[in-house]
Amino acid sequence: MIHKLVDLKKAIPDIIFDIRYATPNNFLRRAVYDRHACYVHKDVLEKLKSVQQELKTKNLCLKVFDGYRPASASQAFWDAIKDDRYVANPAVRRDRHSRATAIDITIVNVAGDELEMPTEFDDFTEKAHPNAENITETAKANRLMLTTLMKKHGFTQHPNEWWHFDLAEWESYPPLDLTFDQLEQAIAHA
Repeated sequence: MIHKLVDLKKAIPDIIFDIRYATPNNFLRRAVYDRHACYVHKDVLEKLKSVQQELKTKNLCLKVFDGYRPASASQAFWDAIKDDRYVANPAVRRDRHSRATAIDITIVNVAGDELEMPTEFDDFTEKAHPNAENITETAKANRLMLTTLMKKHGFTQHPNEWWHFDLAEWESYPPLDLTFDQLEQAIAHA
């Protein structure tokens, strides 16, 4: 499995990256990751390439907030929120991100400005749900464009987060429990 993980920044360099958990700009208000890393399974990569190509024809681009997530980060998220609608309880199940088949994204314009969406990234309210209605028409249209595009290319959407998409067969991929150092060393030696 590890030999099938790729550094998304190297694989699709024209995507915009804002790895929030490597900064204090996230719901914990502190850096959780020790680097601005974004790894995904090769199967995710191929589908994201298609999504990015289609967006480019509209003068738009993907912006990525997160990909593979180490178990230590999942535990920190659970300790802070303890709401399994938005974060996985590591004692019960592995975070979807631990399989390297989940991606947290939005869409930006050519200037790099995020399109209006229902909420900010990592909003733990019902407005963040993909079926939320109490939002602007522009946010609805942009959310629909993102959702439609991702589903067209083989992703499913998390039921409570407009930004979170999983490879359609995500449950068939094994969860990993590696730090970024361990992951990078394993990839280098694969």
